[in-house]
Parts: sequence; C-alpha cells; structure tokens
Amino acid sequence: MRFSVAFLTASAAVFSIGVHASNSLSRDELDSIIKTVATSDFGLLLANSAIGPTTTDITFSSKINTQWNINSQQPDVTAPYLVCETTPGLSGYERAVRIETLCSRNGFGQDIVQNLEERTCFNDQLDPANALACSMNDDHIHVVPYSSWNKISAASFIESLGENFDVVESVRYAGNFCEDPSSNVNRNRNVARWALKQTFGDNGNCVSSLITVGGSRASFTDIFSFNVKESRLLLRQMEGKPALPVGCVLSLVESLASHPFVCSVEYDPPVIIFNHEARWIIQGSVYGDNNSMDLPLHQVGISGENQVVQMSDTGVSVNSCYFFDNDGEVVRDKSANVDSARRKVIQYYAKASSEDESGHGSHCAGTILGKVCPDCSTSSNRDGAAPEAKIAVYDIGGSKYLYPDLSDPMFVRGMTAGATVHSASWGNRINSYQNRDLDYDRFQHQNDSFLVVFAAGNSGTFNTKNTSTGVAKNNLNVCASKNKGQGLGELYTAHFSSMGPSADGRIKPDICAPGHSISSASNGLNRQCNSASMSGTSMACPGVAGAALLVRQYFVDGFSPSGTKVPEDGFEPSGALVKAVILNSGRVMLGRDNGNFKPVFPSTEFDESQGFGLISLVDGLYLQDKSKGKVLVWDREPLTSGQEWNMSFQLGTCMAEHTSVTLSYFDKENNSISCNPCIVNRLDLTVEKDGITYYPNGLTKADVKNNSQRIRIPHIVGDLLTVKVRATNLATDKQKFALVVSGCLDVDIKGTTTSPTISPTDFPTSLPSKSPTKLLTKSPTLFPSISPTSTLTDFPNSEYPTLLPSDSTPTSPTGVPTKSPTIATKSYTLLPSESPTFSPSESSTLLTTKSPTLLPSELPSLLPTQSSSLLPTESPIALPTGVPSKSYTRMPTPTSQAQDPTLPPSLSPTSSSTYQKNW
Repeated sequence: MRFSVAFLTASAAVFSIGVHASNSLSRDELDSIIKTVATSDFGLLLANSAIGPTTTDITFSSKINTQWNINSQQPDVTAPYLVCETTPGLSGYERAVRIETLCSRNGFGQDIVQNLEERTCFNDQLDPANALACSMNDDHIHVVPYSSWNKISAASFIESLGENFDVVESVRYAGNFCEDPSSNVNRNRNVARWALKQTFGDNGNCVSSLITVGGSRASFTDIFSFNVKESRLLLRQMEGKPALPVGCVLSLVESLASHPFVCSVEYDPPVIIFNHEARWIIQGSVYGDNNSMDLPLHQVGISGENQVVQMSDTGVSVNSCYFFDNDGEVVRDKSANVDSARRKVIQYYAKASSEDESGHGSHCAGTILGKVCPDCSTSSNRDGAAPEAKIAVYDIGGSKYLYPDLSDPMFVRGMTAGATVHSASWGNRINSYQNRDLDYDRFQHQNDSFLVVFAAGNSGTFNTKNTSTGVAKNNLNVCASKNKGQGLGELYTAHFSSMGPSADGRIKPDICAPGHSISSASNGLNRQCNSASMSGTSMACPGVAGAALLVRQYFVDGFSPSGTKVPEDGFEPSGALVKAVILNSGRVMLGRDNGNFKPVFPSTEFDESQGFGLISLVDGLYLQDKSKGKVLVWDREPLTSGQEWNMSFQLGTCMAEHTSVTLSYFDKENNSISCNPCIVNRLDLTVEKDGITYYPNGLTKADVKNNSQRIRIPHIVGDLLTVKVRATNLATDKQKFALVVSGCLDVDIKGTTTSPTISPTDFPTSLPSKSPTKLLTKSPTLFPSISPTSTLTDFPNSEYPTLLPSDSTPTSPTGVPTKSPTIATKSYTLLPSESPTFSPSESSTLLTTKSPTLLPSELPSLLPTQSSSLLPTESPIALPTGVPSKSYTRMPTPTSQAQDPTLPPSLSPTSSSTYQKNW
C-alpha cells in the first residue's frame, strides 16, 4: 500500500533544521484505521454550524501539518501519535519489535489500534524530536500526530448530537488522559478548564443572548461542571440549563481534545438500568416423565455450589427470603469486607447506598441465585439459575442514574470475594467501542478466569439495528428472548431487545436468554418472599450469569469429560472456555416477535438479532444419559503468530443432529475508541471434511472481526473431521484460546492418543517467542500440544510423560487449581523427516504431517471420557489455520404476570416511577 507524504518545516526556534513529517497518512487511509470526526464526512451534517471539523483531503493534510507544528513548539512535552508499520509478511508482533528497534522505543507495542495483514498500528506518546526521528527512520514506518478531531470517535460524536443538529440538549463528554495523571492531575485539570472558559467566552454561539441564566448572560461555570474522575476529565452540562447551539458544543469539544495530555474524547451519556420457566429454558427446555419441566444440571448436583458472582446494580434487599441469612449479614458499607460464611450475600460494597431503593438489583440477583431461606415459606418459589451460589454486591445507585466504576476497583473488589463472573444489567446505549469497553477487555485479557456478562439493552423496538451496548470484545453480551408460553414462544427474540452489530461490525449480542415477563425476587422485609414480573435484557443477563456459574461448577467438580462427577478431573476453567460453552450451546432462533398486528422480523444464526442463538446448557455440556452427544474442550491453548493447532476425529452414532465447534479467546484490548475493526489478535477457525473447508459465523471465508467463532456441520456417521485453529496474525507474542467440540464424537476413553501436528508457519519467524517454557494446563479432554520456545537441557528418560502434580499451580478462591494435576511431556527436537504418522483407530484419530524443528515443551494431555452434544442448526461453516507443536504423550484412562408484547418493557409489574426505561 502506498501512503502519501506530508512535509512540514517547524519553527527554527524549536529545531535548527526543518522538521519533515515523512510517511504520514492521507485522510482516506487514516479513515480505514480509525473512524474519527476528522476522517468522516461530517461536512453535510454540520454545514449550517458556525464552526466544525473540516474533512477534505487538502484541509485534512493542513490540519495534520498544523498539529506537527503545534507539537514541535513544545519540545519537552509528549503528545499522542499514531504509529503504523507496513512491512509485508510480518505479524503484528514482529512489526512492533521492528518499531521498538528502529525508533528506540523500549517496551513498545502495548497500545494496539489495528492489526491487519497489510499493516499494524499503535498509539504512542512521543516528544516532537522522537516522533520526527521515528517517522524518518524507515519507509514502512508511518507517524501521524493526533489532531483534536482525530481524537474523537465518529460514532460517539454523532450519538452525542441527538436528533437535532442545531442544538444539543445535554452536553456530556469525557476526555481520557493519555497516561496516569496522578502526578499532574490538578495542573492538567486547571489548564483544560481555563481553555474551556476562554473558548466559551470567545465563541459567539456560546455567548449569544439565547444563553441566559437568571436574565443575565451565562458564563461557563453557570452552565457546566468540570471535574476529574477515574483518569478522565468530565465536562457536564448541569441539569435544568438551556440547550446549546451545536457550534458552541463543537468548539468546547475541540478545546477539550486539543491538549497533549488528552488522548481521546468520547460522549459519556448517563448509565441507566436497563424464574421459574426461564431457568428451564436456560438449561435446555428438557421435558421429563409426565411432561415435567426438568432441570438436568440441578438434577446431577450442579446448582452453583462454591461459585461466587459479582453484580453491579441498584443493590439487593438482604431481608428478602431469597437472600436472608438467619445467622447474620455482611456489613454493607465501603469497606468491601468479605464474609464467606454468609448464606447468600458475602460482600456488599455500598458505593451509592446500602439498600435497593428500586428493586431492580434484587430482581436481577434473584434470577442469578435467589433461594428461599430455611424456615421461610412461600407458595410461589422463584429460585434462581444457580441457587447454591453466593453473591458480591456492588451497589452503584438506585435513583435516576447509575455510577459504575472501571474494572479496578470494581472487578478487583469482586475477585477478593472469590467472584469469577460479573453481571451488569445497565448501559448507556452507545454501540461503539468505548473507554469502558477497552478497560473491561484489558481486565479479562489479563485475568483470564473472569467473565463479564452484559445486557445488550432495550432499544431494538421497530427492529432498530446498531443499538446493542456494552460491546467489549470479551464481554458476553445478552439479548432477550420471549419466555415459555408468551407470544410465539422462547425461540423468538423480544421486540425490545437491542440489535447489533457493533459499530465496527462484530456480532453483538452474543447469546439470548428469556427476558420477557420474568418473575423473580423483589424487595422484602422480615423474610418476605415478594416477587415481581419484569421485562428487559436486564432480566436476560442475570440468567446467563447464573448459567455461567453452573458451567464453571461443571468443570471445577470434574464432570468433564465423563459426564459424571469425578473430582480428580476437576480444573478451574478460563472465562473464555465458559463463554465458548455457552455460545456453542445456542439454539437457532426463528425471528423477532413484534407482537400482535406486527410482522415477525426474520432472524437467522449469527445475525444482528440473536447472535449465537438461545442458550441451552444441556447441549453445551455433556451429562451422561441426558445429553444427545459428547463434548470435548481445550482450554488456555497458546499459539504464536503463524502456528496452527489441529485435531482430527471420526464421528460415531448418537442423537446429535450436527457437530458444533466453537472457538473463543480473550483478545487484547484495542487502544482506540475509534477502532475499525477492533480485533487485535486474529485467530482463524476452520473445519475440513471431504476436501471442503468450512468457515465460521455463516461466512464463506475467514472471520476477520470476531474473537468468538462457531461452525456447525450436519452429522453423518463415519465422517472424518479436522478442526484447525490458526494464529493468522498476532500483535502480541502469543494468544491463548478455548475450544469446544460437541456431537457424535467417536472417542474410546480407554485408548491412547498422540499430539496433533505442527505445520510450518507461512510467516517469517525471526523473532523469539515469549511463551513460557512450561505450560501445565489441565485438559479434561483431548489436549493438543504446541511448541514453546525454550531450549531443552535434559532429555526425558522416556518418550512418555508421567503424572505430575503442579506444586506451583495457582488456585482459585475455592482451592481448585486453575491448571490442576497435569500430564507433563518434554518434547525434544524432531526433524521433519522424523515426523510420525498415525493411522485412524476407533479412538479419536489424530492426523499428523511433517513438522519443522520443535522446541522442547512440557504440555499436558488428557483423553476425554464421554462428551456432550450441541444444538440443532444446519449451517456448514469454518475458518483458516495456525501451528501447534508435537510431543509424545500417553493418555490415562479417566476413571406471573403476562405482559402485552406490544408494550415497552417495564421495570415492575405495574409502572415504574424511577426509570423511564429498564436497561
């Protein structure tokens, strides 16, 4: 790709020689990397405004040149720059190392903006001299300073203007600091405030006679508050103040973005809050004898024991019979104390209050894990999805708005209570990647046992697309289905449920659960068992959070792979594996139920309405004598760029209608709120059968946007399938993934198996991998190994591994190892000619090909017992490939009230005086 070149001569007072901004990017090229106000076509929208961002190629180039000049006038001050590397044939990680070397940027490469085959881009803080030197170092390195309008996401900005482009009803923007502002926070706030006051006073749109307070011309401080919170500068129009002309707002936003210590500016609207039959649907809609509604996971003892969820919401009514504890209660204040001996609520962080003023939080908590207390009586039991689990409550408000925190401190406090799942039934209706999404992605990438479950929102009425919120890549985003016996039934999404895709084109929402007329706990006094019927994705999200606890218990208690409880098979699953199981379970839905006299809106697998479908745990987890087929899982499997993991197996006979394969991984956060696409590390899933390659998510080629991918192939006895996961392009040294395969998997659990092969990479791999020498990962099933990079100094006495306990393995709060006792294997170097091949057997067949030289590895491998099936669908699809390693391993034998569907969702059985719309 050719890039335009912009030249700039800076002030001689700053540099004694001319400053040349070589290898800059044109407006169109930058627009393909970040979707900002500066690169988008805002001219027509803002044509009548007094001021506004200019968008022609000439004016764009002029703005960039001006920004170079502005930055050069402050030689000792660092400012944000976009740095791109375009050397063909390199991975993102290799490009980062190249920039680190050529531009002398030690530790460079953490703040990734885009990673494609043709280029990889990063954010960096540079002083003018280093920015110039880096831009002139190499033809494949391109450096662009961030101008004010290039710091503002186009999608976020359009949303902030509302429906009227003449005036803005409520100004709410946040300027995100580039670096930790702790040392200069007061100075930076004062500098930004002074500039805003000057801008307000100098702009004719702001000081017009239309803007008055008490009959006098308003000043900046009459209209706005300006504070710092959580590393952000918050510009807020005070309630009751008059609407502002858009020209005034534009000038203020540009001023806020103009400072070198501000890396981005985003619209920051207020956060609002958006089961009897529901838990039956979530577990798989299974009918038992006499047409009873069975709960297969509860029947085998999987009810949430030893699992903890954290919920951020309006609080919980601790005196309700669903949460009451006869032996006392945990302290409800800001101490975040944990009392694990309590029956239900073991932590109550009262950020906003110590009570649930609205009942919304109690309803959500009841859906997750409510359970009637001993000696309490009720005629209508409303126990939750995981009734034996416990909860850490994070009370974030209960009146008009909610006030959630960033991951630290919010998730960190939950983890101190042992929480591994977070339920969030709130949002702000923004469909693009926000600073909060970036933060939540980072946390889950760095804390891979933690999973965030988010409500998609209730803005989908009239089939309105691009309305889902909370669209972080690693979040599990939940849509609402109808409940049993409502309208067209549970295989239809509710008319209000927000729709995707995300602004950068990813599948959102991810999974659906019942969210229409859900009966659950409400506020109660003195052990009262009050309940209420509510509708919204707020009600669907906690159902999935409860399901995630059941999935975790399934693995921790050792139900995988045999389908029965074998404690020694227990291991601590990653959040990505829990997410993969849930997505793999999804039943294909039939449409959107828009109520009487309104046509059903069509919906298909992976679309903007249902994502991966309706959750059905009995199809995602193997339970002996209850599931239609088996389920194999692999967890925390690491790949370096260019590597490929693969496994082949033959299909036997069972009740499953298809083979379903789901890949999920916690991607590294994207450092730009204008990212397009937002994916950073690209893994590609494919399934090969009879010479045909199937791709995921309904596509006919690789999915370059989503970090969750599913392929389903109709079942035919005797088929030989090869599943491949390829690390096509990584911007980090490695990426771990989770994989779930379900169907009629012909696996002899008493047999032995071999490791899958490693195919040579298609990319040059001159850079060392930072993968650890030892990967002690407990696999409850067939476990392929991949090649780490350290050098082996001692050769094994035998080609077969021994069963080793992992003394250094970290444990979860429940004491279960995250990588429990493992089978460790040391692999020594194999030349390609030494690569063994194996013929098919009646056990899982692993087909190997010639491998390049292998570095030593210590990788576990366990053969599965019985595994489970997946859900009905018929959509053959799949993706490209990467590379694992080869080692010899021996596998041991695993011993209410109905609600009119045409009406908008409400927060209570009657009406809500607190919320205009439930989230």
